[in-house]
Amino acid sequence: MPISRTHRIILALLAAGTVGLTACGEPVEPLGDGSLALSWQVSPHGCQEAGVDTISVRLENAHRSFAENYACTEDEVIVEGIASANYELTLVGLDAADRETFISEPRVVTIGAEKLNETSMVRLTAKPATAEVAWRFENGRVCGANGVSRIEVAVYDHAFYEIKRQRFSCDAGVGLVAGIIAGDYIVEAVAEGDDATWRGVSETTLKRGDHALVDVELGRD
Repeated sequence: MPISRTHRIILALLAAGTVGLTACGEPVEPLGDGSLALSWQVSPHGCQEAGVDTISVRLENAHRSFAENYACTEDEVIVEGIASANYELTLVGLDAADRETFISEPRVVTIGAEKLNETSMVRLTAKPATAEVAWRFENGRVCGANGVSRIEVAVYDHAFYEIKRQRFSCDAGVGLVAGIIAGDYIVEAVAEGDDATWRGVSETTLKRGDHALVDVELGRD
């Protein structure tokens, strides 16, 4: 039976659709990696005086992270092999003991595929310290037994300027006071009990980037 003109058109359309479906199913080549040119400054006096040996370049987003270390004195580098995407860029300065002592403000950078991407100079500043303040009562009893629910922690410098003040749940046993510049400090913890005020004082020295434990024993004031 001869094929009508209408049937020929339908068959041609079906054939074209089959080809199209086959093409859609073919794997797509992923975009190539990009690279990032960047430079940095560690304090006005440079790496050596700041005590920074290594710069850690860190790129992160919701799906992946990338980190690469360079000698601080290189000043300018090209970071290669970065998957194309938007990232939050942070530079961290490490001393000879790999302690994080300097840090930059995070910034968003876009890495385009198969191209050299650029960003303006990144400036690092000294990384603040964190005091991990732990408290206990001189009578050895727990918070509830002393009628205490909250602890107030204050940090003073040695000229007695108040630097930080925070409140914590007494039952936590410890509280983090962050964002403190390097220096010598007085740490005071105060708690109001059912029948007494409890108070303790300790002293500590914090270095750049420190996370230091400070023990405070509270006695009846």
